[in-house]
Amino acid sequence: MNKISKISGQKELMNRKSKMVLSTTGSLEALIGAFNRIDKEEYLIQTANCPQRIGVRYNNNEVVFQILNGIQEKTHSWLTGLKGSVWYKLNQYDREFIIVVEAANCYISAYELLN
Repeated sequence: MNKISKISGQKELMNRKSKMVLSTTGSLEALIGAFNRIDKEEYLIQTANCPQRIGVRYNNNEVVFQILNGIQEKTHSWLTGLKGSVWYKLNQYDREFIIVVEAANCYISAYELLN
């Protein structure tokens, strides 16, 4: 896992399809432990129904996504609270992930990059 700049992570989320595969409170170590405890097949089963999203704009220190499939298709979601966040890129299960850690309240989001 490599630490990346917030701008670099935002550009990746804006320019590539992704899906949020985890959103939780806790520590970065606990997140990595969770990724290491399940195998690739189990990960694929657990995340098969996560909706895909793509960034449509960056606005006022937040990334705005459009949901591409699922129940909330064509609606928007926001990645906010980016001030003071720490960004990482992780390669796991032959896939790339952007991990966002909001240090102030120990909130962690993991996005799988799809294309």
